[in-house]
This record gives sequence, C-alpha cells and structure tokens, in this order.
Amino acid sequence: MAVSWFIGCTGSGKTTLALEHGAALVQSLNVPLLIVDSMGCAPLAKVKHFKTWEQTANAIWKDKKNAAFIPSRTESVERLFLMARRLGNCTILLDEASFWLSNRKVPRELELTYRTNLHVKNLTILNTTQNISEISPLLFQCLGGGKLYAFRCISPRTIERLEKDFGCERDRLRTLKRGEYITIDAEW
Repeated sequence: MAVSWFIGCTGSGKTTLALEHGAALVQSLNVPLLIVDSMGCAPLAKVKHFKTWEQTANAIWKDKKNAAFIPSRTESVERLFLMARRLGNCTILLDEASFWLSNRKVPRELELTYRTNLHVKNLTILNTTQNISEISPLLFQCLGGGKLYAFRCISPRTIERLEKDFGCERDRLRTLKRGEYITIDAEW
C-alpha cells in the first residue's frame, strides 16, 4: 500500500491524526491495526495493549483484532515487522519511530518491510516522529505514494530538512496550531 509520516513536536496532533488514518484503513481495507506504542502515548491507550509481541501477533493475524504493544527491545519490533511483511493484511502505526529507527541504523527486518511494503498485500505503515532528521533518508525513499504530514515543528534540524527535502516554509512550520498540518505528496 504505502508508507506515511506524521512529523511534529509533542502535542502537535500527529499521533491523533495517524490514529485516525489507521482507523479509516481498518474500515476501508478490513484489516486490523497493529500499534507499536513506543512511549505509552495517551491517544493510543484506547486500543487493547498486549504484554508480548507474540500475543500482539496472535491478536492481529489469528484473531484479526486491533492490538497495541509497548516494546522494550528492538528484536520485538523486528519480529512484528517480519510477520507483517510475510502475512500482510494489517496497518502498522509505529509511534515515535526514532526509538527503533535512526539516521545511522535501520534494523534489518524493518528495512526490508519498508523496502517491500508495496509488494505485500494490504500492508500500510504509518509513522510518527518528532524529529525527521533522526530518521534515515532511506525510509523516505520507500513511501510508494504515501504522504508526509508536517505539524508544528520547533527543532531547527527538522525544519531545515523539511525545507530542504520537501520545500516546506520555515515560518509556516513554526506557527502551525495544534491539529494543523501541511500535507506533502512525496514524489522522489
């Protein structure tokens, strides 16, 4: 399907919009929503959380139910992404992606899932991050028709990257109100 990014500072509304998009995909594609809840985010608390990645995987692919998981290890996130790549039929919401992805290293299973997402049946990946400059440019080359949603940004590095790579206006990024965003159709 596609990869989309929701970028902005804390409290800007990025996770709320990502969750709304995830809920819409659940309805339109008839697939469950897999939430990797990196920080125990309040808007994500409404979705049932499981203690292990295995329980989460069973909820998603066996029971076909929405499920959330707060991982403590990269290996757990990799396992879920591997299953998503092999089985498809889910929407992943990776909240605060920079916990698991960096500018220097992308775990192998996550990289493969991003690179091949367009070839997997009914797989969409929604990501949130506060700082786009912490994320490998490789992952933005894997959008496949996805979009970027830029909310209020205060990080000079994030603003610089959004301006340089995507043509966003600095002053506009700094002054967006909570819930306001700029939609960028990412064409590479």
